[in-house]
Amino acid sequence: MPRSHFPAPRLRPIINNDRINPRDVHEPQLLQVITAYRLFMPFAGITISTRECARFRDHVIGMAATKISAGVSTGIGSHVEELEDKGDSQFEISDARTVEEVCRMIAARGLQPVMNDYV
Repeated sequence: MPRSHFPAPRLRPIINNDRINPRDVHEPQLLQVITAYRLFMPFAGITISTRECARFRDHVIGMAATKISAGVSTGIGSHVEELEDKGDSQFEISDARTVEEVCRMIAARGLQPVMNDYV
């Protein structure tokens, strides 16, 4: 299990906040940051969130990522089905694939999907 863990998300648009521009950090720049994490901290865990597009996540999983999210919901109360008045999403999701779809992608790359890394 990695001793340190680093998420590598870019900022996504947020409701009522026009100061955040997702174009401030492009995919090549994000890949440089992730690659630097891997080179300088080879045993650290690196998370790639659903804020990134499927194409980017599909390629970075074999290079540097140790954890990749799937089937995420960012709305306040969105996991409670009985709740009528659900809050706004905290940020936009770019990769909306299900857990099963992401597991198939990982397996297709010769990697083994693991749902957790602790006992």
